[in-house]
Amino acid sequence: MITRAAALLPAILTAGCMAGPYKNANCEWPASHAAARLDLSSSGDTRHLADDAQTAEDLAIRHADASAARASHSRDVGEYQAVRERCKAALFTIVAGQHDVSDAAVAAAVADRREWLDALVFLGFAALFAIIANQVSPLIFRGAIADSPAFAASMLVVAALAAGGAGVLSGDVWFGLVESLRIGNGHMSYRVDRLPIRQHWRVAFAACSVLFAAVSAVQYRKARS
Repeated sequence: MITRAAALLPAILTAGCMAGPYKNANCEWPASHAAARLDLSSSGDTRHLADDAQTAEDLAIRHADASAARASHSRDVGEYQAVRERCKAALFTIVAGQHDVSDAAVAAAVADRREWLDALVFLGFAALFAIIANQVSPLIFRGAIADSPAFAASMLVVAALAAGGAGVLSGDVWFGLVESLRIGNGHMSYRVDRLPIRQHWRVAFAACSVLFAAVSAVQYRKARS
């Protein structure tokens, strides 16, 4: 599983990656981008619009980051946001015009993520988490703890809950890092709130806790034997 996750890492980092003329801080939509009417009932066209919308959003953030509002040590947050939103609105209008859709459809498309890509990122994190759990969990059952099933079970529950919290925090860093590499921009801004692990942190907490408990149970059986 780990080998497969590593082999798929290039796909994770390059899928939808914004490159070349798409990276500018001038709030300019690439003139070379082809205009074509999109049918939003088609999954392919919906994906195309989402990619364009997310690119426009990234250009707006880059533009605001490069502005005086961002560069000043005493920058006006309100001004920064205004610069970003003006640029984003202008670029969304261009995208909407090129593809014969509404500005609202473009704005909504920024939240459309590649679910298969998110699943790969989760898989990579789960593999790494399992490796770490396999190394850490034997420490719980040292000495007399392994001789007392009740005490060992109590320790396992506490450790699993702690691991769940640590998993959510480290998973947030993992997802943020991969997403930053994918889009080629270290400043995620408010986009970090759209990361799946933030949207589903309770599920992530439960999954990490259960995974750690399962790995620990195996280690406990080894310690007992």
